[in-house]
Amino acid sequence: MGQGALNAQGTKDKPIILIAKVPTKGYWRGISVNSPSTENKLNDVMFKYGGSAKHWCDGQSVVWVSDKNNGNLTMKNCEVHHCPDWGLTVNQSSGATITPSKEADLESQNNFHDHGMASGPNCSDCDINLK
Repeated sequence: MGQGALNAQGTKDKPIILIAKVPTKGYWRGISVNSPSTENKLNDVMFKYGGSAKHWCDGQSVVWVSDKNNGNLTMKNCEVHHCPDWGLTVNQSSGATITPSKEADLESQNNFHDHGMASGPNCSDCDINLK
């Protein structure tokens, strides 16, 4: 998306669930946020088994906030499970933004777990790649 917005608003009792047909890490690609819109919001969304081939970032990420068009995303109460590499990648150094902007806050407000062998200078537990 370049000029549109992705606004997915689930609830604690009724989350939006994006899951693979087959429970295999990387079964489906994931989502890419390229729009600078402040309306790009993910609340109470569950992602399972996404993050296939290195199609848009340095690793296999389920949610990618792109520096193309200064992507912007607010993410809260989401669960990202079972992907080959990263749960979330944000190209902050090139203009992309995420709210909350600190890894510790993203971890405390969302649930990332069971990811692959990704590593890097900004990876504390291989769930989030803020670069």
